[in-house]
Amino acid sequence: MTRVLVVSASIGEGHDLPARLLATALRERGAQAAVIDGLDAAGPVARALAGGATQLESRAGNVAFDVGHRFISEWRPTRRFSARAIHAVGHRGLLRAVTAYDPGVVVSTYPGASEILGRLRLAGTLRVPVVSAVTDLASLRYWAHPGVDLHLLIHPESAASTAGICSVKPQTTTSARPTCSCTPPRGSPCSRR
Repeated sequence: MTRVLVVSASIGEGHDLPARLLATALRERGAQAAVIDGLDAAGPVARALAGGATQLESRAGNVAFDVGHRFISEWRPTRRFSARAIHAVGHRGLLRAVTAYDPGVVVSTYPGASEILGRLRLAGTLRVPVVSAVTDLASLRYWAHPGVDLHLLIHPESAASTAGICSVKPQTTTSARPTCSCTPPRGSPCSRR
């Protein structure tokens, strides 16, 4: 039985729901799957940084979030610094959590975790395959990483950006209709099964 560790981040259903759906689908196919909160595993500094950014529920907060997002993902000099900082802050704790579970594969539904896991994989520190489950259409800088073995894309439109970020043609799977084991809202991709 394959052991799969799914790494999410409890900062919104955009990460947690795909993690739960993936884990359920994997269990239905005979795998042993567990979901962990990558921010909790990465430690209190990672939790504070990511959690604080998601608590901006005002116009000024949204502007601050947008500027911060551009800082970490769009401007090349600060993007490199931010990627290193994300890794420095979270890699030890996340690696401990992965090692403790002893999976045959790790799947990430959170871009910060995908960044860390991809770096660990490239460095040879993490020896199991890493999958990034990309649920966004744009801003794929941390979802896509050359150290990630497989990128699962819900939106085929994300394939070109993913390939460009990885600097190599990644092994990519797209699905316009994600598997859902829930009753989806009318009009969602899952309702057209």
